[in-house]
Amino acid sequence: MKMMIKRRQGFMRMISVSMFCMLMSSCAYQLEPVMKQDRIFITENIESALVVPFLCLSDPEDVKDLPPVADIFASELARFRDVAVTHPSLVQAYMKEHNLVITKENVYDVADTLAAAFDPDVIIIGSITEYSTYYPPVMGIHIEVKRTHSRETLLNTSMVCDARYNYIRASLKDDYAMYKTDNEESLYKQELVLQKIDLFTRFVCYRLIKRYL
Repeated sequence: MKMMIKRRQGFMRMISVSMFCMLMSSCAYQLEPVMKQDRIFITENIESALVVPFLCLSDPEDVKDLPPVADIFASELARFRDVAVTHPSLVQAYMKEHNLVITKENVYDVADTLAAAFDPDVIIIGSITEYSTYYPPVMGIHIEVKRTHSRETLLNTSMVCDARYNYIRASLKDDYAMYKTDNEESLYKQELVLQKIDLFTRFVCYRLIKRYL
């Protein structure tokens, strides 16, 4: 009788351990970022890039204080990838000189014009799909990466960072650099990024680049 009880206890323990492992592996699968896939800026041997000013597809009323997302994206790309990025000021100056204004209808035509003018290996076309500065903030970005000469699409993807979710806050704590000023030394870095939309925008751009580029 005692032997049967011990066997039953051992069997139940094995089931509990198995269920725990399955649960943990399931959670890991759901929350694991796509970090193991090949980065196109490495596998495709890309040495130069141009970031087209991003379109805003969100509600105009929500984007009054929207920072220059394409400029921030270009800055983060140059910072975290070994690639020559055309400076946003040069792109803006060229567009102003040639009276180029990006709309939903002409974005690819403008991208082709910029690609011909600056001749990068790839051109990055982006848009803001979601945006809210209400605490906690939300930002969604869609990007396409196209080869300049062949016009081949190397990447077409989107990302939404909703700071209401714990895994986004965990990323702020674990993955990104500390942002502090003299008057805000006492703030935790993740709270500071959540409170300043330009820093949150930089974090979203960084996260997208880290996952896909």
